[in-house]
Amino acid sequence: MRSRGTIGMFGFPEHPGSSPFPVDRAFRKAVTMEWFSGTQSEPGLESFRAALGLIGRGDIEVDYCLEEVYPLDHIADALAVARAQGEGAAKICVEIAGDGR
Repeated sequence: MRSRGTIGMFGFPEHPGSSPFPVDRAFRKAVTMEWFSGTQSEPGLESFRAALGLIGRGDIEVDYCLEEVYPLDHIADALAVARAQGEGAAKICVEIAGDGR
């Protein structure tokens, strides 16, 4: 985590409750965190359903969008890949282990 960097948080947590995210480290590094939500709030989810249809038929290639997943203890590797502009990965996920719930 670099000083004054930006962390983009997209998606929905799989489990409710607290997670072991290193808040103290993020605070000391003065990072900006951006949370994205409401991406499926369109009435009837028409765009979402149309996109699923296009993907399902193979009209749209999405393999490059599938994320590379790194456990939290390999965050240095994940950040190195991100710095290299994904090395072919459109997004990179750092998995924060929950409390087993």
